[in-house]
Amino acid sequence: MNQQGILWTLIATMAWAAPVALAELPPLSSEQLHSQASDIIQGKIVAIYSYDKPGTPEEMRRGPWVDTRSVAEVQVTKIEKGESFKQGEVA
Repeated sequence: MNQQGILWTLIATMAWAAPVALAELPPLSSEQLHSQASDIIQGKIVAIYSYDKPGTPEEMRRGPWVDTRSVAEVQVTKIEKGESFKQGEVA
């Protein structure tokens, strides 16, 4: 590959990767996470469920696709912030 081909390949790669790099968020401190959270609870996990959802026909055209979805039920033992949960309930 000549120098001009290498240059165009580099430019195309940078143009493709730039939006991906801009989408990343910087790490947040504990204080920032606490201030941004609407609710903060502590609790004990009582159950975890998961199931596999096959991909759509459009996704399957690119190859096998399975989306695993999971849910955790938490028995609330302490509320640090917010009013969405009550102590003792399962969230």
